[in-house]
Amino acid sequence: MSGKTVLIVGGTSGIGQSCAAIFADRGWTVVICGRDVARGESIVSDLAGPLPHSFIAADVCDEGQVENLFAQFSSRHGRLDAAFNCAGILGVPDNIPVMSVENFRTVLDVNLVGMFSCLRHEMKIMSEQQSGAIVNCSSIGGVVGMPGISAYVASKHAIIGLTKSAALEIAPAGVRVNSVSPGATMTPMQAGMISRDPGLETALKAQHPLGRIANPEEVAKAVYWLCSDESSFVTGTNVMVDGGFSAK
Repeated sequence: MSGKTVLIVGGTSGIGQSCAAIFADRGWTVVICGRDVARGESIVSDLAGPLPHSFIAADVCDEGQVENLFAQFSSRHGRLDAAFNCAGILGVPDNIPVMSVENFRTVLDVNLVGMFSCLRHEMKIMSEQQSGAIVNCSSIGGVVGMPGISAYVASKHAIIGLTKSAALEIAPAGVRVNSVSPGATMTPMQAGMISRDPGLETALKAQHPLGRIANPEEVAKAVYWLCSDESSFVTGTNVMVDGGFSAK
């Protein structure tokens, strides 16, 4: 896969950052997008290889910044072989009767509308190329309900539906679109939740038949597989990387 280019939207932490490292290790040129410029540039500077890895700052909730992201990408790299859309937030946990509409909308704006904004640009580029692979990040919260985080769960369910529709639309161009649904993964978001609730880590481990929480690299490897030629006949599907959580 050497010589190919991947765009990772939300690549400045957690699973996205791990994906950047794995793609770089395998010879890809990596472009990451996020809001934290200092962190993004630091991550890029640490990636393997002499390739021209780069960081482009953008807030996916701002369509003008998304337009600029893809304009910059096209001018620097031209070809887009794979994209991973994983920018997302949890929002303020609360039960539905007391959750604010503002909080609900904020989560959907980032997790779903922001992903849609990037996806439409990625599909345009890949349609013209007649090749490429896109992976969208959903969650176990995209296949089961979870109390207290309904906005997050709603956005992740919607991502799976968006992925399937996108896959059907662009399949004639030879482009594949899939989603990945991680179980509990030790990302900064998950670590923050655990720090606020010391008993949460034990509870999460018990909920996963494998008896532990994933590390980001385990999810990133599944993302890489979906972007590589090894999964050349896989499209429109949601891959669970959840330690057996959804099998119960």
